[in-house]
Amino acid sequence: MPKDKELKKAVKKIDSWIERQVRYTKQLAICGEERNSFSKTDPEATFMRMKDDHMRNGQLKPAYNIQMATENQIILFYSIHQRPTDARCLIPHLKEMEAFLSPLGQRPRCMIADAGYGSEENFLSLSELGYAGLIKYTNYEREQKKRYRENAFVTERWPYDEMNDTLTCPAGKTLVRSGTRQQRTASGYITEQQQYVCHECADCLFIKECLRRRSSERSFEHPRKIVRRSSKWLDLKQNMKADLDSSIGKSVFSKRKVEVESVFGSIKQNWSFRRFRLGGLEGARLEFGLVAIAHNLRKLVKKPLLI
Repeated sequence: MPKDKELKKAVKKIDSWIERQVRYTKQLAICGEERNSFSKTDPEATFMRMKDDHMRNGQLKPAYNIQMATENQIILFYSIHQRPTDARCLIPHLKEMEAFLSPLGQRPRCMIADAGYGSEENFLSLSELGYAGLIKYTNYEREQKKRYRENAFVTERWPYDEMNDTLTCPAGKTLVRSGTRQQRTASGYITEQQQYVCHECADCLFIKECLRRRSSERSFEHPRKIVRRSSKWLDLKQNMKADLDSSIGKSVFSKRKVEVESVFGSIKQNWSFRRFRLGGLEGARLEFGLVAIAHNLRKLVKKPLLI
């Protein structure tokens, strides 16, 4: 070993770096490409924020994400995922369900889901897979409020000139196209947003109302309004909104709360099934499979006409 004290410290530090690098490599291999965390007691579990945490502060705990397809409160299919967000679980869930139900000659005609699944990728994938779907998007409930409908500064409702590719703000000023921005989601889907800029904001009477939310727009010597919007996403939302607002859509979507939510509520609240006893992804699949069988048998005993 070197006799110089500073050199010894440097060698020791390098050794610790190598040791940590090896440890980090192993941890990243366990997480894989889609996860950002894992549990030491169950490496296949991902840390997720719990809704019903006893401390009421949204603690992170190792968990699995359960997705279910039900009809008349009968569990038709379920899948277990390591992703914390529901939006990224929808397409894998549907593909697994297709592989399971297709040999039986059965296929759901319509799919209903809440706003947690509303995304551009999911809406497009539903049409590609041939499903009729009713899925609320994030701002759907907000759009029903009078305050939102009367807000003139909602950029999604600003008039669009397709020929000149421009927007018009409530003050009558023109926003010109300045470029396109692409973003890749965690699942690899690429979203495309068009960017429009207004260079006539300096003498606008509505500058405080229009630029109040984006401080970066007001930091320039000459303030300007910047609007980013996806024409594809707007079209998908308008089509979905028309389906949701229709009389048939309202009637069908109203069944979601009593359909799948009651199944989750019965399993979690009535049966107190809130944690897995078996470790690993396969253990979770097996354990919840037994719970699903018990739930279905109980429903069939109470309603024998469903057999």
